[in-house]
Amino acid sequence: MRSGWLCGVVCLLAGCAVGPDYQVPRSEVPAHFAVAGTVLNEHLPQADWWLAFADPALNALVGQALQQNLDLQAAWARVRQAEALRGVAGGAAWPQVNAQAQQTRDHLSTRGEQFANIPFPNPQNQFTDTRVGLSASWELDLFGYRARSLEAATARAGSAVEVARATALATAASVTRSYLDLRALQQRVQVAQRRLWLAEESLRLVRLQQQAGLVGLQEVNQAEAAARQAAAALPPLQTGVRTDLDALAVLCGQTPRALDELLADAAPLPAQPAVVGVGLPSDLLQRRPDVRRAERDLAAASAEVGVATAAQYPRFSLVGSLGVDAIHQGQLTDQAARYWSVGPSLALPLFAGGALSQQLRAQQAAYEAALANYRQVVLQALADTESALMRYDRELARSQQLDAARRAAAGTLALTQRRVAVGEAAELEALQAESAWQQASDAWLQSQSASLQALVGLYQSLGGDVR
Repeated sequence: MRSGWLCGVVCLLAGCAVGPDYQVPRSEVPAHFAVAGTVLNEHLPQADWWLAFADPALNALVGQALQQNLDLQAAWARVRQAEALRGVAGGAAWPQVNAQAQQTRDHLSTRGEQFANIPFPNPQNQFTDTRVGLSASWELDLFGYRARSLEAATARAGSAVEVARATALATAASVTRSYLDLRALQQRVQVAQRRLWLAEESLRLVRLQQQAGLVGLQEVNQAEAAARQAAAALPPLQTGVRTDLDALAVLCGQTPRALDELLADAAPLPAQPAVVGVGLPSDLLQRRPDVRRAERDLAAASAEVGVATAAQYPRFSLVGSLGVDAIHQGQLTDQAARYWSVGPSLALPLFAGGALSQQLRAQQAAYEAALANYRQVVLQALADTESALMRYDRELARSQQLDAARRAAAGTLALTQRRVAVGEAAELEALQAESAWQQASDAWLQSQSASLQALVGLYQSLGGDVR
């Protein structure tokens, strides 16, 4: 009756977890972003943000990378590992039941204490002991040791999920950046090849003029230097194309050159989206995987403080066993061979040399570090997004100016070609006008690529769950 009363009291008290109850810290964020351009609004960006570029090849590459990227596969494997460990922590809260079966052949010393008081000679000292039974234990989580352990494991599993989501976001951004750089470089290679032809043709005409006595050696040297500079501009661009092709293959989980057939032909850069949704600063706390991961790490640290606190309190368990035990064959089914036991168990830490209190201090310090890290991640998220907004807005404005310069150079070229047609200008002047237009086009391509790259950085800084 006393045992039953004690068990009842323990059951009523179970579930009172010690340690801090976790709450998400409040973060002060501005109401709106400081940067606002004509193409930016406060609507949330779409999850599959790369679709805004309206490029089927890019869409296919990102989809393939999200399925086959090896870093991403490893990240999701770690998620499954963390979820399994959460299951381990959860399983410890349930009764633990074990089956036991053993058979031993024993030979006891007749000179030992077992036979010291046996009055008759030659007692039996060899026998076979057979034991079959069940044992069970159930820790009643009176002070929340198991509950806090499960809470910590759950938070760590959530942190692993956010790492995988961050990896997916980074993978999509890397694929998009490499693809945009590839298309820009392919266009620039064509421009560089045309500029090389123009420079060589100009050199040919200048040499003809020298032969006719119209120009001197200085003009020939200048034309030759321009041709060699044009030739020198090609190799870095070609190397960049090769690098981007191989980088895309690796991001998609394939060997280098695997995507050459699909992407080797030049294609234009995607157009700028008409409108870009950026949401509000408060949305970053819910959208950015690094912020959510820091919050989950903080929750795990808080739960670990509870685990360390509960380790200083008594731990109650219900233990029991039942089975049969006999030293003679055929007696296992006898009533007398049965055994059982049941009752409460108490483990109370009395002295550990200060280890338990120091463990608690360590976990409290770990929580403080996690809290500081969470606040730092929030501040960095705001700074990253503000910088990305400014970078995109300014690069977009620069690209518009360079586009205007390109159009002006194209107008000059058209006018020069008409003058050549009517004999008012020499062919060399038209070649120089086209070279200037090609140079303006190259500058515009670089800026267009930079603005698209800045947009990718903006999308990445805004976060979101990539599917």
